Amino acid sequence: MAKQPTLDDDTEIPLLRVDQDKINEFARLNNQRTRLQEEYQKLKVEMEGMQDAENELMLQDDEEATRIRIGECFFAMTSDDAQESLEKMQVEKRKEQENKASSIEAIDKRMKELKVQLYAKFGNTINLEAD
Repeated sequence: MAKQPTLDDDTEIPLLRVDQDKINEFARLNNQRTRLQEEYQKLKVEMEGMQDAENELMLQDDEEATRIRIGECFFAMTSDDAQESLEKMQVEKRKEQENKASSIEAIDKRMKELKVQLYAKFGNTINLEAD
């Protein structure tokens, strides 16, 4: 019976097509995770800005007209309408944030599975940690 190469030997572990596919999948998931984290952070900053705007609206007199920016345009509206519009935007952004977080969680789960499989075969000869 032939001896299988171990991680302690100086022998090279053969890289099969299935192993390369797993490594490629891990790399794609890692890139996707990074992109989603950046988008999540942008949403977080937007949500903080909306919270600040909501606080400013509370301090404003109800009779004053409020200018609210949507995209690149400003619209004049009452404080109540502005508050309502802001709440709708916050709900949308919160949903977006939750979707990004659940996607990141699913990616993390799959990456963990791939790490276990690849480290089991290649040991310390492969680096799957983010730099």
